[in-house]
Amino acid sequence: MMKGHPVVIYDRLAKGGLRKIGYSFGGLYQPYFTAWFTFFNKPDTKAILDDVIAWVPTSPGALKLIELRQIGDAELKALADSPRFRNRVLDVWLMYKGTP
Repeated sequence: MMKGHPVVIYDRLAKGGLRKIGYSFGGLYQPYFTAWFTFFNKPDTKAILDDVIAWVPTSPGALKLIELRQIGDAELKALADSPRFRNRVLDVWLMYKGTP
């Protein structure tokens, strides 16, 4: 993630989440990677991620980090606007979706 490579989380929970929303990939990484990006690039997925990204800077957790001077407003905004952050948001959502 730090180097900006398009690596998506490939674990039991993420795979389970993607399966629960209707994707199949035979348990192999390359088909999983393709399914993940197919879902990521759907217009409705993009719209939901846009909403999340807009919410993050005003979220209670973000406001607390700013209050504690753990992160500045501009740094938080840059993080939330980064493509890698969008990827991680989707990875976390799939993880929760795949939790039994």
